[in-house]
Amino acid sequence: DTNAIVDVLGVVEQVNDPSVITRKTGEETRKRSVIIRDASNRSIEVTLWGNFVDNPGGQLEQAFKAGARPLLGAKAVRLGDFNGKTLST
Repeated sequence: DTNAIVDVLGVVEQVNDPSVITRKTGEETRKRSVIIRDASNRSIEVTLWGNFVDNPGGQLEQAFKAGARPLLGAKAVRLGDFNGKTLST
């Protein structure tokens, strides 16, 4: 269900660089996309917003670049439907 609030746990498959977007209100905000794969072997994009871009986003990026495959657990993220199913903090 789009807009449902869910908890998720998965292995990090990809960490994208942070970017800045402009909201409809004209306000700029930061975001970072992380792709995770769960126990069912399905992957989904998790978008980290605001402070989450650096913590845990920066830590995930460092670990991933060092060759680790960290776990990302997120509680109460919103399920979206932007170019396929997505999750957002």
